[in-house]
Amino acid sequence: TTRRNAGRRAEGGARKRDIVSQNWSDHLTSCAQTGTLPSVNPYPSTSLLALDWGTSSARAYRLSAGGVVLDRREAPLGVMQVREGQHAAALVSLLGDWNELRLPRIAGGMIGSRQGWIEVPYVDCPADTAALVAGLRTTPGGEMAIVPGLVHRDGDGVPDVLRGEETQIVGAV
Repeated sequence: TTRRNAGRRAEGGARKRDIVSQNWSDHLTSCAQTGTLPSVNPYPSTSLLALDWGTSSARAYRLSAGGVVLDRREAPLGVMQVREGQHAAALVSLLGDWNELRLPRIAGGMIGSRQGWIEVPYVDCPADTAALVAGLRTTPGGEMAIVPGLVHRDGDGVPDVLRGEETQIVGAV
């Protein structure tokens, strides 16, 4: 009985999400036709859209105010697959209906490299959160902020750099 009830609850939740998604899709279509902005957030528990945009793929996450991952999306839209000048379109493709959410967006990874959307200069180590925040750069159209990578130079000045997964550790801590 417990398994059967759990299955019914899961099915009901999936149906509810499908209905919410369809209603939101209809609302966005209406907004596009009338030239207005969406008036309702279908994801009220979402506080931030976070992106891990690497060399071969891009991942987007809807996060709660407490940092809980509510949903995720992934596409083969890494910096080596996106042509120069096409990053905004790739972001829209990755985010889908999340693109209309008026929420802060932050990205890390190769998207901030010389081959990415904009080059975000490395921050010297040791670096604290304040240094990373000071190093944030916004994309030219204001679509999102990009987190800088980190650089450590040895005694001879040879750089050792971190960008992407390594800088995500700061967000996790």
